[in-house]
Amino acid sequence: MGFQIGTPPMPPRGRAKNGTESLVLPGVGLSGSPATFAPGANIIFYFPIFFPTATLVTGLAAEITTAAASAKARMALYACNNNLTPGALVIDGGEVDCSTTGVKEDVVSVVMPAGPALIGWNCNSGAIQVRYARGGSQQMGVIPTLGAHWYRTELTVASAYGAFAASGVAWTSTGGFSGLPPWFVFLRVSP
Repeated sequence: MGFQIGTPPMPPRGRAKNGTESLVLPGVGLSGSPATFAPGANIIFYFPIFFPTATLVTGLAAEITTAAASAKARMALYACNNNLTPGALVIDGGEVDCSTTGVKEDVVSVVMPAGPALIGWNCNSGAIQVRYARGGSQQMGVIPTLGAHWYRTELTVASAYGAFAASGVAWTSTGGFSGLPPWFVFLRVSP
């Protein structure tokens, strides 16, 4: 079925609809229509999020809209500081198969403490495409109401595909958007 982002009735800010269940980006307000893009191979993407309270995360999900033979991806959660420097790996969700389209989800169970964190993504194929929503996080310096940002977003680093490191690999590049950055990994949380 795929994500249904921003279709009436609009879910609360930071939520994407997947059937009857909600996926979230804590502390992120989504804006605009969803679209697709190819994130590329062997690049770790970090997405800054902000947990207002301790939160039980039960899944990491992304929607693959264009598949590729033998394609695989990994999603993770990292602790980080206020400068968005990746710290300790909280959880690596494991490998998901991207050789078919659809929502791919790692089932996890981890309580994230209140404060900033990073979602991680890496893929072994440059041919796949993912669905994304543009958004911002005022707590992380990405202002959704202005349609612009003044802080680093789309944090990336070249890194061979594989299990995420126990201590995050520092990002070396940031996105340069005239609008809001894309977010394509969502969290499932326990109510």
